[in-house]
Amino acid sequence: SRSRSRSRSRSRSRSRSVDHPKDASSPDLHPHLSGHLERALTHNLVGGKMNRGLSVPVTYSLLRPGAAHSELRKAALLGWTVELLQAFFLVADDIMDGSETRRGRPCWYRQADIGLAAFNDSILLETAAYSVLREYFGQQPGYLELLELLLRNTKLTALGQALDLSSEYSRVEGAVGTLNSFNM
Repeated sequence: SRSRSRSRSRSRSRSRSVDHPKDASSPDLHPHLSGHLERALTHNLVGGKMNRGLSVPVTYSLLRPGAAHSELRKAALLGWTVELLQAFFLVADDIMDGSETRRGRPCWYRQADIGLAAFNDSILLETAAYSVLREYFGQQPGYLELLELLLRNTKLTALGQALDLSSEYSRVEGAVGTLNSFNM
């Protein structure tokens, strides 16, 4: 009975935090990609209102008055995961919608030396969000819940984008199903 209880307790604690050892077999791509990634991050994160990311530490400070600096720092890091996901969504959305500008500048994929490589950059932005989450929250009891929350947000956003794209035909002048079909 005690043995089963300890076993259940261990499996519960394992389900709440995850050990992530460094993968020594992965090549160090930092020298090859850091300049490009810095440019992608700067272009796609800087200049926005950052309402989503800022709302996390602000909300945390309201829910936990007198929170320690280290707690507020973690809340800010969690806010950055939200901003990274938002940047991922926007880069992908701009490509899918054929957008010209974002925040008053040409979209990332419209940069002369970027093009459709921006699609891969959007995926790198997404993975950056999950990397930050793992690095700073991987050993925390609520890690899996946070991960599932971000994954659910990504899924729901992708479903919304699919709905948006499925109505794309209505943007074509005179296409069946548009108001232009109903000239009087």
